[in-house]
Amino acid sequence: MHITPIISYNNVDSSSAVENLVRRRIGALEKRFVPIIGCEVTMDAAQSMTRNGRLFRVRVNLDLPDPDLSVSRQYAEGSAQDDLILAVNRAFGVVEKVIKRRKKSKQDVDEMHGSPSTGLRVDRDHNF
Repeated sequence: MHITPIISYNNVDSSSAVENLVRRRIGALEKRFVPIIGCEVTMDAAQSMTRNGRLFRVRVNLDLPDPDLSVSRQYAEGSAQDDLILAVNRAFGVVEKVIKRRKKSKQDVDEMHGSPSTGLRVDRDHNF
């Protein structure tokens, strides 16, 4: 991992397990998808309990070469530590989906308008 993420907790006790999970997920994003310029992950919990337990929110802000990305997910159920880990996993799962979608739409546009390196238009309908 080339960057040092900013990890902050609001109304949540810090945890080395959660912090390691965040670092692993960011490293996986860097390897598989895009170079990440900066990253901020904020985890917070509502002060009051809901019927199913505490409500955890995870917000991931990525600074990318393309437009920046911000994702927020919340989860409430089960034990506190498991909920926070689940919320982190869900937030990063959404980040992966959005980056995949962006990458695919960029490839589709490149195919439609021609490759920037060759300037040739790629048509799937013709058999050349």
